[in-house]
Amino acid sequence: MNPVVLIVDDDIGTCETFKFSLEHDGCVVLTAGSVAEGISCAERNDIDFLLVDLRLTDGSGLDLVRSARKGRRHRPPFVLMSGYLTVAISVEAMKLGAIDVLEKPVSVDYVSTLLRGVAGVNRPSRRVSSADSPLQDRTEVSRPRSAPERLASHVLRALEAPHDLKTLNQWARFVGVSYTSLCEVCRLAQVQPHDARDFMRLLRAVLKASAAGSCNPELYLDIGDARTLRTLFRRAGFEKQPNLEATPAAFLHKQTFLNPHNEPLLLIKRALGDEGSDGCH
Repeated sequence: MNPVVLIVDDDIGTCETFKFSLEHDGCVVLTAGSVAEGISCAERNDIDFLLVDLRLTDGSGLDLVRSARKGRRHRPPFVLMSGYLTVAISVEAMKLGAIDVLEKPVSVDYVSTLLRGVAGVNRPSRRVSSADSPLQDRTEVSRPRSAPERLASHVLRALEAPHDLKTLNQWARFVGVSYTSLCEVCRLAQVQPHDARDFMRLLRAVLKASAAGSCNPELYLDIGDARTLRTLFRRAGFEKQPNLEATPAAFLHKQTFLNPHNEPLLLIKRALGDEGSDGCH
């Protein structure tokens, strides 16, 4: 059966844009413009996915989610979107179980990507060529529900970036979330945002280098300062001859950006599978 998506937003243009795109993906799309309409629609239909604006004419999108889920055995996953996000709102939404919290304007393609994981949408995902993507089809943690799973998913998606994501803002834009949401996910997963960013950058560089057969991650890092590069390599565990030591397995074993028992790291290792043991010979 085609997944049923409920979009709740008092902006008609937003509803129409997402409705057109998601129906093209094979979804049954319902729309509502207020909390009351959204609750009524959810009561009459089996909803698989909720895309909800925070500020509605008669209340909060989070209140709508609570009401739509009350007394139901099936609790449909939801994404909260808003042009007025704060750290407190992001935390509240994540504690309620949001798949993601997105700052408007929201990427339609990114929402489609989320739906592929949680509601069975069959639209082919955006892929880079196999030469550029050492992970190929293993770049998403399926059905991210917790902060560690969301962080792991953000890291894995960033590995497909065509260029080095030097800042948290660049990383957030690439994976389709707000800067605030990305930082809060890191903190909830007990990782400092800048440590998560540097881990992601080095992992991407090491995987790219390994796939190209060069094992020189420096080629995939946009860093002009030798001191900064040495610091990153030292934290990555490559103090001597990084061009020879920088295999994915060595990086994941030696890196000090993330605690070795940190849940996002364990999820990333599991998602990488064989890549974690590959090396250059």
